[in-house]
Amino acid sequence: MYDIARTLVLIDDSTHARETLELAAGTAARFDARLTALYTVSPFAGTYLTPEISAAVVEIAREQFAAGCERTRQMVEEVARQSGQAIDLIDPNGVPQVDVIQRCRYADLVVVGQRDPAENPKPRPNMSTRLLLMAGRPLLFMPYAGGFRECGKRILVAWSDTRESARALHDALPWMKRAEHVEIAAFRPVDTDVDASLDSVLELLESHGIAATASQHAGPSPTITERLIAPASVDASIAEMLLSLAADRNADLVAMGGYGHSRAVEFVLGGVTRTVLQSMTVPVLMSH
Repeated sequence: MYDIARTLVLIDDSTHARETLELAAGTAARFDARLTALYTVSPFAGTYLTPEISAAVVEIAREQFAAGCERTRQMVEEVARQSGQAIDLIDPNGVPQVDVIQRCRYADLVVVGQRDPAENPKPRPNMSTRLLLMAGRPLLFMPYAGGFRECGKRILVAWSDTRESARALHDALPWMKRAEHVEIAAFRPVDTDVDASLDSVLELLESHGIAATASQHAGPSPTITERLIAPASVDASIAEMLLSLAADRNADLVAMGGYGHSRAVEFVLGGVTRTVLQSMTVPVLMSH
């Protein structure tokens, strides 16, 4: 079983950035891992109608970018001092978005904050989907509601017999090893058979020395027409069941597979990923 030795946290200009950094520091301390922070905001490089206006706007944007870099540096130093966790800060100058994806691939875990839809102006483009599909690393999402400086004591794992779910189960092993309670939960349409794969999951975890429980929950059983016409409503109900169960179990971490398909074939589980990313109330560990 692999362990988490290198953690990367992505920082932007959001008002919730500090809480994301604090969760990353607590997580790195939990695994005795090296923590690196990356400021992901890029300086503006657009053009306007006249060269004079364009030059003035770019100069203002560069000043704002420099101020953001300095705020991030001070925040990293403060959190490192208060948490006792060493944090390396990558020089943010000239780091385009593609490099953010590439840098994620050199970490065992990437910590990123959930985007707050009410925050105005928006601090950055929403990178969640690109990170999930392209980084190739497990992502720990911090809900913008905050309140978590550590997580992983009580873990709820969303299970389905799929590649993405198996990947998430493997990536969650270091967390489950250190957890006080682990529950594997399967969600199935009400008119389908019991998920026999849960027994195999429990056997696998037992072989790793992890004592876990399992539960099954009957969800909606939509028709093919309903799935084609309104897949989002079907998906949302399953995601709501998952988040409701996490609240009932007092879980402080949800682990699940992240599904990325086109909307045309995103029948059940794909939209669950999207809904959880929008509505999460606890940290979520996702793998694709």
